Amino acid sequence: MMQAKAKTWVFVGGYGTNIETFSFDPDTGALTSSGLTEGVPEAPTFLALDEPRKLLFAISEKGGPDAPQPGRATSFRIDVSTGKLARMSEVSAGGSNTVFVVPSRAGKNLLTASSSTAAGTIAVIPMTEDGTLRAPSDSVVAGKNAHGLVQSPDGQWIWAVCRGDDLIAQYRLDETQGKLTPLGTALVTIVDKPAGPRHIAVHPTLKVVYVLLDWGGKIVTYSYGADGLLSNPRAVSVFPQGKQPTAAAGTQTAAELAVSADGKHVYATTRAANFQSIAILNVANDGQLALAANEQADGMIKGPRHFSLTSDNQHLVLANQDNDTLLVFKVDVGTGKLARLGAPIATKVKMPNAVAIGRF
Repeated sequence: MMQAKAKTWVFVGGYGTNIETFSFDPDTGALTSSGLTEGVPEAPTFLALDEPRKLLFAISEKGGPDAPQPGRATSFRIDVSTGKLARMSEVSAGGSNTVFVVPSRAGKNLLTASSSTAAGTIAVIPMTEDGTLRAPSDSVVAGKNAHGLVQSPDGQWIWAVCRGDDLIAQYRLDETQGKLTPLGTALVTIVDKPAGPRHIAVHPTLKVVYVLLDWGGKIVTYSYGADGLLSNPRAVSVFPQGKQPTAAAGTQTAAELAVSADGKHVYATTRAANFQSIAILNVANDGQLALAANEQADGMIKGPRHFSLTSDNQHLVLANQDNDTLLVFKVDVGTGKLARLGAPIATKVKMPNAVAIGRF
């Protein structure tokens, strides 16, 4: 019997109570809406996929950074033939104003960051083999406005960025017990203040971590060794010469960060009022970065809060938070540069700022 051809689905969340599913044609770059999942816990502003198990995870950025309401984490089963989502489970996300979620590399836990100004936390949420979530097994105070985290490729280390305290918290993760242990030197202070470390990514093969600074408009590259501790920071602007913003706490200049699957390029969004773009940076053999280009899509980028790359590095889908649209780009795998495909695509999601792409 012939095996069904794999399909690519794009899931979009934002500041409403729904997630929209789009089918994606990799041959043409066309996105076609295929339905809404309604009644999602308030503000699913970050999504994450477990492609092998056909699962989607969402958090709820409920209440804002100073509100006491706990965030929620929800798991969904994906119907790979239709893209339809079926809710499986919903639990506390382990903190208030949850803004980030990712499944652990071993698939045993869900990892979240909650951006409360009082006590930003990161949490470990156990899950069963079918993706059913359990109550958090650990939740630790990392720092004000904990806004993102990343797990090392070998699964040992967790690094969490705290935008309000200008620091990076460092932990060892016990996947089996679902517990976090601070490393000997637990905190890395961002020297170039005000910085606003917002998101963090790890290189797939090099011992290098990248931290995107929201207030400063830069990426800081860190090395790490056998002890998991970050060191040797080196910064590069994601803005071209003459466009660099003046660093000021609370002035948003950058948002999303990602490393291509082949490790050759890093992408980041700039969202300063006078310069909105996707920055493309080349990765040297030692992991250091050099700004190669800034794609502005003929002025069609409006509030670029989030984007995702397809797993084959061939395409990038960007969420325009300010006008409720999506943009699709073709990626030149050799240079990393982007070419816009078609006009902006409207989405029914309010202020879209979460994109997850899966091929099943």
